[in-house]
Amino acid sequence: PPRIAARMVDALALTAGREGRTLLIGAGSGYTAAILAQMSAEVVAVDRYKSLTGLARDHLAANGVSNVRVEQGDGLAAREDGPFDSILGMGLLEADNPGGLGALAPGGRAVFARTGALKGEQHIAIYETGAWRKGGVLSVALDPFLPGMAKVL
Repeated sequence: PPRIAARMVDALALTAGREGRTLLIGAGSGYTAAILAQMSAEVVAVDRYKSLTGLARDHLAANGVSNVRVEQGDGLAAREDGPFDSILGMGLLEADNPGGLGALAPGGRAVFARTGALKGEQHIAIYETGAWRKGGVLSVALDPFLPGMAKVL
């Protein structure tokens, strides 16, 4: 949902202007990638679903967004194209240290949804300097990330 995307992008604390590189895990329709494109020099948006990567590319192209590269892949896997100044995961992260966090530049920030203390609660979680800290509670539960690439859809 757009409100959740806005809160999670805000938690990245990106500065105004197009600086740095951002990895978006969960490209979806391209909406969040378009927001990040206004604040980053380069955005790499990854989704495990081929149909969503095509949809995101189409939406971004139709709106003249040229600094986003959309690819199908496992967004939580280790990456060779880092480092990234920021990483945003638009889903529930269940692992404490997925391989993709290795692509975070020193001094960078990653934001994901994590489970809270109460059953069913999810909150924004911010990863900096090797440690997680809790952000605000989310009003909508995000689906957990699944490993690998989807076979269908």
